[in-house]
Amino acid sequence: MAFGAYPRVSLADAREKRDEAWSMLCDGRDPNVAKRPKVEANIEASRQTFERVAREWHGNAKAQWAAIHASDIIRSLERDVFPRIGSLPIAQLTPPLILGVLREIVATGHILSFARTVIRNPDRKRPAVRRANGWPRKLRPEKGDQKA
Repeated sequence: MAFGAYPRVSLADAREKRDEAWSMLCDGRDPNVAKRPKVEANIEASRQTFERVAREWHGNAKAQWAAIHASDIIRSLERDVFPRIGSLPIAQLTPPLILGVLREIVATGHILSFARTVIRNPDRKRPAVRRANGWPRKLRPEKGDQKA
């Protein structure tokens, strides 16, 4: 049984993991079998990317929308959001990260896309989270800061 490569796993950590594995064996449990669900859960969590979840949400909700509205939503996500955070696992998304994406959308001049993204953002229903992370901040750049 391997516990990890040195120096990522220190000698003290390896000894602790060895002792845990030994206690499992003494209890009649196989440590490799006990470790397998954790590994599978980590793999599944990494598969749940923002883009995958957003596309699933879009697929489930588009039956309720007009076709033009559904295509506008997916197009704006593909153009403005997926390139920036689409490959990130959902668990890694934080309000400051999402705020950064919104600022980038404003900086590119896609104000309507910015507004739509804010409206679709589930954190809009949690004002305490927004305020704790400094929302609302000035999102629109000053005239002198805009790109030529």
